[in-house]
Amino acid sequence: MIVGLKSFSQNVAINTTGNAAHASAMLDVSSTNKGFLTPRMTTLQRTSIISPADGLLVYDTDTKTFWYFSTTWNEINLNVGGGGGSGSFSLPYAGSGNTDASVFSITNTDPNIGSSGIYGRSGAGYIGFNPGFKTGVWGDNSFGYGVLGTSSDGSGVAGITDHGTGVYGSGRGLINAGVYGTNIDSGGVGVMGYLQNGGNAIYGINYGQGNTGRFEANSSNNTDEAVYIVNYGKGRGLLLQNANSTSTEEAVLVNSDGSGRTMTLQGTNANGTDHLFHILNQTKGTSIYVNAPNTTAVGNVMESFNYGLGNGIILHQMNTSGNGVGLQVDNRGTGYGINVSADLGIAASFYTNIATNASTVLKSSSTGTGKAGDFSLFNANNSSPVLSAYTSGTGAGLLIDNENPNVVNSLATFKKSGANKARIDGTGKGFFNGGTQNSGADVAEAFDVTGNIQQYETGDVLVISTDKDRSVEKSSGAYSTLVAGVYATKPGVLLTEENIETDISDKVPMGVVGVIPTKVCLEGGEIKRGDMLVTSSTPGVAMKADLDKVKPGQVIGKALENFNSSSTGKIKVLVSVK
Repeated sequence: MIVGLKSFSQNVAINTTGNAAHASAMLDVSSTNKGFLTPRMTTLQRTSIISPADGLLVYDTDTKTFWYFSTTWNEINLNVGGGGGSGSFSLPYAGSGNTDASVFSITNTDPNIGSSGIYGRSGAGYIGFNPGFKTGVWGDNSFGYGVLGTSSDGSGVAGITDHGTGVYGSGRGLINAGVYGTNIDSGGVGVMGYLQNGGNAIYGINYGQGNTGRFEANSSNNTDEAVYIVNYGKGRGLLLQNANSTSTEEAVLVNSDGSGRTMTLQGTNANGTDHLFHILNQTKGTSIYVNAPNTTAVGNVMESFNYGLGNGIILHQMNTSGNGVGLQVDNRGTGYGINVSADLGIAASFYTNIATNASTVLKSSSTGTGKAGDFSLFNANNSSPVLSAYTSGTGAGLLIDNENPNVVNSLATFKKSGANKARIDGTGKGFFNGGTQNSGADVAEAFDVTGNIQQYETGDVLVISTDKDRSVEKSSGAYSTLVAGVYATKPGVLLTEENIETDISDKVPMGVVGVIPTKVCLEGGEIKRGDMLVTSSTPGVAMKADLDKVKPGQVIGKALENFNSSSTGKIKVLVSVK
C-alpha cells in the first residue's frame, strides 16, 4: 500500500488518495480503513510530562480515556460507564447509560451561601426567591412544580443530609404546597422523611398566616389514619410546642365532623410501664381543658383505655406556684365529664407526693342539681368496696362537710336497694333502722380523775370523788357505796359531754354497763361465776361480796369467770352498779 504525504505551504495531508490538505487544517489525516493513534501512557507518565502545552492530547491507559491539558489535565469522558467527567453537551440533551454509579453528576465547589448544584426553571415566570443557603437541586417555577419526582417502585424525590435539610419546599401561594407528595399505590408513601442522625426527618416552617402542616384524607371511604406516626427510637413519637409566649391559641386543636372518636391514644405494648399519654404543664393555666358544649350529647367527653401495665392518663402540675387546675372537665351535655375504666388495675389514682402539700388531692364540686361524685360497682360478684379511703397522716380518712345551715340536711345517708337504712343528720345525731352493733361489750362515759391519769389503768374499780366535781378515782375501801364503774378496756359506746373535737385523752372511759375486764382479788374468798362483786381494801380492786354485809349501791356487778389466784388478776364482769 502506498501512503501519500504531501506538504503545501503550511498544510500537511496524510492519505492514500493524494488529495491536498484542507485549507483550514494544519494536518489533514484521512483513511477509510485505519484510525488516528495518539500517544499512549499511564496516568503517572501523563502527569509527569514537564510543562505540557495547552491542548496537548494523550490517551491514558489507566483510565482508558483521552485527556487534554488546559491549565490542568481534563478528561474527555463520553462513556457513562466510566469514571468522572468534565465534558460539555448541547441542549436539548438526552442520554442513557447502564452503571451502578451516577449517570449524571454535577458538583459545585463554591462554598458560598446561595450556590446550587443544579438550578432548574420551566417557562418564562419564576419566583425569584433566594433560599438563603446552599442547595443541591433548586427548582424555581412561578407555576407548576419546582421539583417533580416520580417513581414506580423507589423514591420520586429523596433528600439526604448530614446536618441540613434533605428536601426543602416553599409554597408562596395560598393553595400551593411547598412539598407535594402523591401515591396511587395502596402500600406506598406520598411523602417520606428518613433520618439516621440528629435533626428532623420532615421539617415545616411557616412565616405567613397559613398552616405549617396539613394532612387530609379526602376519600369518604378511607378507613385509615390521616396521620400515622411510628417511632422505633427512644425519643418522642410526636412533640407539639407553641413557642409564642403571647399566643392564646391551642398548641393542638383536633376537630372531627364524623361520628367516631376525635382522638384515640392506644398503647399496644402489653408489657409497657411508661405513660400512654403524658401532659406536662409548667404554667399557671390548665393542663387539660376538655369541653363538650353539645347540650344533647350522650357520649363521653374523655375516654381512656390502657391494656398495658402503665397508667392510662397521668397529669403532673409541676409549677409549685401555679394556681391552675391539673385536670378540668366541663361537660354541658348529659354524658360523663370523665369516665375511667380498668380491666385489672386501678381505674383512677389521685395522690400528692409532696409532704408539705396542704391542698386537696381530689376535689369534686357541682353547681347543678346532680351529684358531685358517683361511685358505682355493677359486678354482682365483686366483693371489693365501692369507695376505699386510706391515710397515713394525722388527719381524717374521710371528711364530710354539709355547709347548708338547715340542720335537717343530713351529713351522710346510707341506702340499701334504694331505701334509707342509716343517716347522720346536721346535728351529728345518728339514725339506724336496724340498730347498732359494736365490737366493744360495754357502755362507758368519759370522766375526769383525781391525780395523774398515768396512775390509772384498765380494769381499775372507780368510785365517785368527794374532792372534785364530776370526777372519779380508784376505790380505796371495802364495800364502798361510792362505787361507779370500771376503767373500760374497749368500750362499745363512749359517752361524753365534750365536743367531738375536744381531746379527752386526759379522761378515763368509765364503763357503767356491760362486760368489762375488772381487777379482782381473794380478799372476800374464791370467786365463782355469778358472784356479786364489791370494792375491796386494795385500791382499784374488787372482791367477792358477803351477801349478809351488802347494802344498796355497793355491788359493782356479777362475775362471769371463776377466780382463785393468790395475786391480783382480771376477770370479765357484767358491770351494773346496784
